[in-house]
Amino acid sequence: MMGRILSHWLLLALLAPAVVRLQAGQFLVVTHTSRNGWTLEEADAILVNGKEKIRSIAVSAPNLDSLDPKTIGHLAETPLSSFSVILRAPDGKLLARAGESADWQLLVPEGEKSKTAQSAVELWRSAAVTAKKERKDKTATPIAHGDLYAIVPGQDPSLSAARLATDISLHQLPGMDEARAFRQMLDIIPTSVKSYPSGAAADKMREYVRSGMSSRLDKWSEGDAAVTVLEDCLLLAKVSESAFPGDAPQADLRKRAADDKKWLDRKVAILRALHAGKQADAFLTAYRDFEPYDKSFAELAAERRAHLQESALNHVDTARKLRQEGDYANAIRHLRLAQLRNPELAEAGQMLEEVRLEIARLSSKTFAEARRGIDPRSPAQVQLQRRLLLAEQYLNDGKEHEAEMALKEAEAIDKDEPKITLGRAQLAMAQGDLGMALALLDLYAGMAVTPQDFAEGEKLRASVQYKIENTRTETRGQLKNLYNDQHFTSALQTAATGLKLDNEDPAFLFQAGVNASLLRHGDDATPLLERFLDLTDSTQGTREQRVSALRLLHEISAKSSQPVSRPPENRTVVSWFSGTPLDRGVFYDPVSLAFQPKVIRVSASNHLSVNYEWSGNQLHSVHTRYEEKKTGSNIAKLAIAGAAASQGLSIPVSLRTTGRETNDFYFNYYDDAPQIFKVGRDNQVVKSQKIPIMLPSFPGFGPFGGIGAIGSLANLGRMGSLMGGGGLKGLAGLGGFSKLSGAGGLQGLPGLGGTGGLAGMGGLNGMGGFGGVGGLSSMRQFIPSHNYSIHADPEGGSTSGYLTLWNNPRLDTRLAYMATGKRVAVGFSGNRYFHPFVWDAIHFFELDYDDEGRVRHAWELDEPNSPRLDFSWDGKRLMSVVARNASEQAIYTRTLSYSGERLVSEAITESGKPSRIQYKYNKQGVLVEAECDTDASLDGRSRKVEFLDEAADKGRRQ
Repeated sequence: MMGRILSHWLLLALLAPAVVRLQAGQFLVVTHTSRNGWTLEEADAILVNGKEKIRSIAVSAPNLDSLDPKTIGHLAETPLSSFSVILRAPDGKLLARAGESADWQLLVPEGEKSKTAQSAVELWRSAAVTAKKERKDKTATPIAHGDLYAIVPGQDPSLSAARLATDISLHQLPGMDEARAFRQMLDIIPTSVKSYPSGAAADKMREYVRSGMSSRLDKWSEGDAAVTVLEDCLLLAKVSESAFPGDAPQADLRKRAADDKKWLDRKVAILRALHAGKQADAFLTAYRDFEPYDKSFAELAAERRAHLQESALNHVDTARKLRQEGDYANAIRHLRLAQLRNPELAEAGQMLEEVRLEIARLSSKTFAEARRGIDPRSPAQVQLQRRLLLAEQYLNDGKEHEAEMALKEAEAIDKDEPKITLGRAQLAMAQGDLGMALALLDLYAGMAVTPQDFAEGEKLRASVQYKIENTRTETRGQLKNLYNDQHFTSALQTAATGLKLDNEDPAFLFQAGVNASLLRHGDDATPLLERFLDLTDSTQGTREQRVSALRLLHEISAKSSQPVSRPPENRTVVSWFSGTPLDRGVFYDPVSLAFQPKVIRVSASNHLSVNYEWSGNQLHSVHTRYEEKKTGSNIAKLAIAGAAASQGLSIPVSLRTTGRETNDFYFNYYDDAPQIFKVGRDNQVVKSQKIPIMLPSFPGFGPFGGIGAIGSLANLGRMGSLMGGGGLKGLAGLGGFSKLSGAGGLQGLPGLGGTGGLAGMGGLNGMGGFGGVGGLSSMRQFIPSHNYSIHADPEGGSTSGYLTLWNNPRLDTRLAYMATGKRVAVGFSGNRYFHPFVWDAIHFFELDYDDEGRVRHAWELDEPNSPRLDFSWDGKRLMSVVARNASEQAIYTRTLSYSGERLVSEAITESGKPSRIQYKYNKQGVLVEAECDTDASLDGRSRKVEFLDEAADKGRRQ
């Protein structure tokens, strides 16, 4: 007996030093002086007026300026070690936070001999704060109250330092703005790293600085960010230079930050100089690439608007002079620019229409003179008129193809006959190509010889314009609804139709460009978005849409879109659900959350069996069958009852006397990608449908643009030699804008050809009719359109079973989120918790992904009260699933355990009730079986799972 007692005390004596060492460094004391800077010291004990406990009260409590000993004595007394952080406020008070709470408490020292009431500031001014390096020290070392910054309790002082250096909330006292707290926190990092240069604490601080710079640089480069984002990045770069000077990745980030700052300062200086020099067009040119970053430069944004208005007025004045000189070509150019700069400037539109009509009048005279010798009774002309009458009859009968053939025959007889152009306009109107119809009527106005001919064209023109305006309004409304409903393919199709009305309409250009980029047609989106930016660089341009277009162009040029699911290469292991490549030892697809080993059969309690039908690496169907002659019940009812039971509720379930019930799941894959795009109840093959899209290129037609109202009439350049200048001076030179490079400060307009003048303006260079080429056939070659096919939107949307994963081959979900601000990814599970072997119903989820394409959160669709599911990963390995309710409480957890490349088990807890999935492998290490305990979180069944021999499955996992 005595021996056991001695052994017991001997053991305690041996363990005592270990206990002391464990408790050593219980506090980290942070002080700061103007002379010595920051100092971090470890202490085993902190005392206030000789005590290790302190009184505390909420900072919002009343009468804090009048605290007497009696009041203080009634306050709660708490050990200093129980707080998560203690901070000295600028007025000298000490405030603290406890646990995970973000609420600050005022600490109140006691032991003051004065019996009169004092404020907290006065109490702390006379309080003594001391520290003991080791608890056994007889004498405590005073801490200068004015030098104290923080006291951080914690068993590991290095981790306490890392926490203080990386958690901004620990520095943000009540009333302090976040920017100031951020700067104070950054000041501590270099000293913290110097004090603890290696280990977990140093790694945590290193990663914080790196990720802080990287994320801010990404946010800044995307545009529409306040300049404080870049400024904070530069503060981090300064800390990085001091704390981690030899870190190569951080050095690259520091350089990027410095380069961005240098570019910004230079750009701002240039814009201010151009503004001071009253160089409106040059200012607007320089502003284009600065626009995404002007959020914090309200004065420059205001100056831009003023310069847009000034530039428009200058171009109208220049156009007026050129018109007086008979230089209609250059007058048109300046009036177009005036309209672009300020669409509200009515004078520009009125003068442009007057110039158009004047050109038409002069053109018709010259045209009449050129055709004076033609005999209308000649056989050729009679045949021509008969074909024109025949084309008119065909159009009246709705026979558009026959009408086109008749017009072609007429054109073969006399391609310059004006009535052919009128007939073409009538045909275009019948076909719905209203923009083309308007362009042809503009051309006809310059060819109409008689007043009757001109009046006939104007009458048809009024009908076309009326229909365009009505159709434009209707199409814009359709586009808004389709885009908001995330029907991006239908929106692109509708926008393309709108561009046939007017390919200079900003709404159509924006929607066509955005939707084409989201549907992974970046090359097609680029000219549309660039043209949109050209046309909305005006007083009426919407900044939000312009910044969105600029950001999309940046992403397209950077080619940083998400990976696409593609057919696998030889011996590449890919997910059977999403087609994403997988590493060895990955059991859950990070993109779809689908369990990857191929299941053959699941046998569950209560007469349930589940069979899987595979075709190579694709799952064709899952069949759930119940065989209980008298008590078979519908799977959905069992699922609801099980869910209710897990919450302590009781829901009656009606029983059927059927001999067998089935619950089937069928999967449809894309034709050209190994990814599931639809899950349904019926064995119905759904093919991905393609629809044709036609996008008119630039130049095109539109109000006074391209070959529109002015462009086609300007096709008189071919007659320049016949006119000898005259009233149509300059029309022969309408082949481009390069000659204007020095006129009126137009050189280098943004998006209009760089420094090459206006030659590149949205396709106006070399436009039909501007380059001295005549006739309708030559005009048509300048309106090329791009034809391609895109996949149609699924009918009914995602609730009908259609999925959209992160690497969807049709839609770039990351760009869609960037453009719309809404998550568009939709996933599937056979149950509400992504249990790998339970199939109770079709459950669709809204998915949120991290930057590596791993599901981070999921919300069940059409279930407003469903919990949020949180997923944690180690690389591409799923580590846990946690369901949280609206109060952020965990109501379901599933934790996965691995051994090497094997998944060993999954531990499930729901409402305090545990369950487990245990995986079994054969001697060759092949997964062959899994056993699932009774799971109250779903349907209350136990399960036995059989797997396909993966070694025999064409070596897919070997």
